Amino acid sequence: LTELAAATVTMSIHARTVLETVYDVDPGRLVTIPHGVADVPILDPETIKAGLGLQGRDVILTFGLLTRRKGVEHMLRALPKIVREHPRALYAIVGATHPDTIDGEGERYRQSLEALAASLGMTAHVQFVDHFAGRVELIRWLQAADVVVTPYTDMDQSVAGTLAAAMGTGRAVVSTPYAYAAEL
Repeated sequence: LTELAAATVTMSIHARTVLETVYDVDPGRLVTIPHGVADVPILDPETIKAGLGLQGRDVILTFGLLTRRKGVEHMLRALPKIVREHPRALYAIVGATHPDTIDGEGERYRQSLEALAASLGMTAHVQFVDHFAGRVELIRWLQAADVVVTPYTDMDQSVAGTLAAAMGTGRAVVSTPYAYAAEL
């Protein structure tokens, strides 16, 4: 513990590399501790779906505080092709709009996503859950998901709790190759 108290802790190798190369932090002062995940049972999604009103659906999940960096619009644009192959598909977007986004533009981003889903004829295949999901609710959504998608646009993102949580619940993940996703 004494060693940790004097160290700078990172949660990914990418973050450690950035600290060493960009900020010239002494590598001897760096400790990497991987992102933690909840200790929950890995369940068949079908056992959870009914409780969320998702029975009979193939659930694709994106979650967390909603920002433009999440890249949700890219997933929405891909959805018509997915639905043609998998008509039971439902893309669930779970989470409140990020406070910084609210401060900068209000709900314009979320509204643009809703409009995009409508313009693509996908409203029956998209569900927005517009509130902060607490730990228990979020775990239920993860356990109900067949696939978790992290279509992030910031390729330098060093850590993503959403990706760690998805992997911790045994979900399949489809992702853009941002730094943390590539590392995991």
